[in-house]
Amino acid sequence: MDLHKIFPSDDTICTHLTLDIWDAEFLKKELRRLPAGDRNTCPVTLLCDYDGSVTVHPDNSSTAFKLVRSQYEGDAFVLQTDRRFLYDALLLGTFEFHFGGKLPVATTEGKIYCWCPIDCDALPLESERPYAEKYLCSDQH
Repeated sequence: MDLHKIFPSDDTICTHLTLDIWDAEFLKKELRRLPAGDRNTCPVTLLCDYDGSVTVHPDNSSTAFKLVRSQYEGDAFVLQTDRRFLYDALLLGTFEFHFGGKLPVATTEGKIYCWCPIDCDALPLESERPYAEKYLCSDQH
């Protein structure tokens, strides 16, 4: 199996997100607390915004999580994924995320975690972005 055909190459990666270790711990705790109901998927939207901010917006919630110590390089980007996959990536200790092509990839010390997102693309128009009435900031928890 040729893994280069499966994982995005450096040519297709447009955004590199580096999660701060404290932001990752905060996000793991908050993702675990979210209600799932009886749904098969538990969508969240990870937003790397034009202003450099990194936020995670749970589906059907007015509260989002702001990862104040984390940063990204490259293009603004949005990833909609099942939160269980994002949580699993964090459990593996991955702090480097690469977006581009069709699959998000998380890496750390020789480990590669790749999953199928619900959707990933360039940042949508302002009117189509997730909106939060309240933000829980990682530096306050």
